[in-house]
Amino acid sequence: MNHYTKFEMAVELLKEANVEGRATQDDLPKLSMCPKSFIHEFCIVRVDSGRRAGKTEYIKSRIEKEKKSLAIAMSDFFIVNAYDMHPRVASIALLMTTEFLRGRSPDFVYVDEPSQCFKNTAEMLDVFEYITNYTHKQPTFVLLGH
Repeated sequence: MNHYTKFEMAVELLKEANVEGRATQDDLPKLSMCPKSFIHEFCIVRVDSGRRAGKTEYIKSRIEKEKKSLAIAMSDFFIVNAYDMHPRVASIALLMTTEFLRGRSPDFVYVDEPSQCFKNTAEMLDVFEYITNYTHKQPTFVLLGH
Protein backbone atom coordinates (compact mmCIF):
# COMPACT_ATOMS: atom_id res chain seq x y z
CA MET A 1 0.00 0.00 0.00
CA ASN A 2 1.53 3.34 -1.00
CA HIS A 3 1.49 6.56 1.04
CA TYR A 4 -1.28 8.13 -1.09
CA THR A 5 -3.60 5.23 -0.29
CA LYS A 6 -2.74 5.47 3.40
CA PHE A 7 -3.41 9.22 3.35
CA GLU A 8 -6.80 8.69 1.69
CA MET A 9 -7.78 6.00 4.19
CA ALA A 10 -6.76 8.16 7.15
CA VAL A 11 -8.78 11.17 5.94
CA GLU A 12 -11.81 9.00 5.20
CA LEU A 13 -11.72 7.57 8.75
CA LEU A 14 -11.45 11.07 10.25
CA LYS A 15 -14.39 12.32 8.19
CA GLU A 16 -16.46 9.32 9.20
CA ALA A 17 -15.62 9.84 12.87
CA ASN A 18 -16.58 13.52 12.66
CA VAL A 19 -19.94 12.85 11.01
CA GLU A 20 -20.77 10.00 13.39
CA GLY A 21 -19.65 12.02 16.41
CA ARG A 22 -21.96 14.89 15.48
CA ALA A 23 -24.84 12.48 14.91
CA THR A 24 -24.50 11.07 18.43
CA GLN A 25 -24.42 14.49 20.13
CA ASP A 26 -27.62 15.69 21.67
CA ASP A 27 -28.88 19.10 20.50
CA LEU A 28 -27.53 20.91 23.56
CA PRO A 29 -24.32 22.24 21.96
CA LYS A 30 -26.22 23.47 18.89
CA LEU A 31 -28.77 25.27 21.03
CA SER A 32 -26.26 26.90 23.37
CA MET A 33 -23.55 27.92 20.87
CA CYS A 34 -23.48 30.56 18.18
CA PRO A 35 -23.26 29.02 14.67
CA LYS A 36 -19.57 29.97 14.21
CA SER A 37 -18.63 28.34 17.50
CA PHE A 38 -20.54 25.19 16.64
CA ILE A 39 -18.81 24.98 13.24
CA HIS A 40 -15.41 25.58 14.85
CA GLU A 41 -15.92 22.98 17.58
CA PHE A 42 -17.84 20.24 15.77
CA CYS A 43 -17.66 20.53 11.97
CA ILE A 44 -13.97 20.76 11.07
CA VAL A 45 -11.50 17.97 10.30
CA ARG A 46 -7.87 19.15 9.99
CA VAL A 47 -5.11 17.09 8.39
CA ASP A 48 -1.59 18.26 7.63
CA SER A 49 0.68 15.44 6.66
CA GLY A 50 3.36 17.52 4.97
CA ARG A 51 4.26 18.28 1.37
CA ARG A 52 3.49 15.87 -1.46
CA ALA A 53 1.26 13.67 0.66
CA GLY A 54 -1.48 13.67 -1.97
CA LYS A 55 -3.79 16.35 -0.57
CA THR A 56 -4.74 17.95 -3.90
CA GLU A 57 -5.08 14.57 -5.62
CA TYR A 58 -7.29 13.38 -2.75
CA ILE A 59 -9.56 16.44 -3.10
CA LYS A 60 -9.77 15.95 -6.87
CA SER A 61 -10.83 12.33 -6.39
CA ARG A 62 -13.41 13.27 -3.75
CA ILE A 63 -15.13 15.97 -5.80
CA GLU A 64 -15.39 13.48 -8.65
CA LYS A 65 -16.81 10.68 -6.45
CA GLU A 66 -18.91 12.73 -4.02
CA LYS A 67 -21.41 14.70 -6.06
CA LYS A 68 -22.43 16.65 -2.94
CA SER A 69 -18.99 18.03 -2.20
CA LEU A 70 -17.23 21.33 -2.91
CA ALA A 71 -13.64 22.46 -2.69
CA ILE A 72 -12.01 25.78 -1.88
CA ALA A 73 -8.62 26.44 -3.42
CA MET A 74 -6.17 29.27 -2.85
CA SER A 75 -6.58 31.12 -6.15
CA ASP A 76 -8.22 31.08 -9.56
CA PHE A 77 -4.77 30.34 -11.03
CA PHE A 78 -4.49 27.23 -8.85
CA ILE A 79 -8.00 26.15 -9.86
CA VAL A 80 -7.04 26.34 -13.54
CA ASN A 81 -3.73 24.50 -13.11
CA ALA A 82 -4.42 21.95 -10.38
CA TYR A 83 -8.16 21.38 -10.76
CA ASP A 84 -8.73 21.88 -14.51
CA MET A 85 -11.49 24.44 -13.79
CA HIS A 86 -13.70 21.87 -12.05
CA PRO A 87 -17.19 23.36 -11.57
CA ARG A 88 -17.28 22.50 -7.84
CA VAL A 89 -13.96 24.14 -6.97
CA ALA A 90 -13.87 27.84 -6.10
CA SER A 91 -11.53 30.44 -4.72
CA ILE A 92 -12.79 32.51 -1.80
CA ALA A 93 -13.40 35.42 -4.19
CA LEU A 94 -15.57 33.29 -6.47
CA LEU A 95 -17.37 31.63 -3.59
CA MET A 96 -18.26 34.92 -1.87
CA THR A 97 -19.10 37.11 -4.89
CA THR A 98 -21.12 34.88 -7.18
CA GLU A 99 -24.01 32.50 -7.07
CA PHE A 100 -21.54 29.61 -6.78
CA LEU A 101 -23.56 27.94 -4.02
CA ARG A 102 -26.95 28.22 -5.73
CA GLY A 103 -28.59 24.80 -5.87
CA ARG A 104 -25.76 23.16 -3.95
CA SER A 105 -26.07 21.37 -0.63
CA PRO A 106 -22.64 19.99 0.19
CA ASP A 107 -22.00 17.19 2.65
CA PHE A 108 -18.26 17.95 2.58
CA VAL A 109 -16.32 21.12 1.82
CA TYR A 110 -12.62 20.50 1.21
CA VAL A 111 -10.08 23.28 1.67
CA ASP A 112 -6.75 22.87 -0.09
CA GLU A 113 -4.02 24.60 1.97
CA PRO A 114 -6.23 26.67 4.31
CA SER A 115 -3.42 29.05 5.37
CA GLN A 116 -3.18 30.09 1.71
CA CYS A 117 -6.95 30.52 1.37
CA PHE A 118 -7.74 32.48 4.54
CA LYS A 119 -5.99 35.38 6.28
CA ASN A 120 -6.93 34.05 9.72
CA THR A 121 -9.31 31.78 11.61
CA ALA A 122 -11.97 34.50 11.85
CA GLU A 123 -12.11 34.86 8.06
CA MET A 124 -12.27 31.08 7.67
CA LEU A 125 -15.19 30.83 10.09
CA ASP A 126 -16.98 33.69 8.31
CA VAL A 127 -16.75 31.77 5.04
CA PHE A 128 -17.87 28.52 6.66
CA GLU A 129 -20.79 30.29 8.33
CA TYR A 130 -21.74 31.82 4.96
CA ILE A 131 -21.77 28.36 3.35
CA THR A 132 -23.81 26.91 6.21
CA ASN A 133 -26.34 29.76 6.17
CA TYR A 134 -26.68 29.79 2.38
CA THR A 135 -27.13 26.03 2.00
CA HIS A 136 -29.12 25.49 5.24
CA LYS A 137 -26.89 22.53 5.93
CA GLN A 138 -23.99 21.79 8.25
CA PRO A 139 -21.34 20.14 6.10
CA THR A 140 -18.08 18.75 7.36
CA PHE A 141 -15.23 21.12 6.50
CA VAL A 142 -12.09 19.14 5.67
CA LEU A 143 -8.93 21.26 5.89
CA LEU A 144 -5.98 19.65 4.17
CA GLY A 145 -2.56 21.20 4.61
CA HIS A 146 -1.20 24.02 6.70
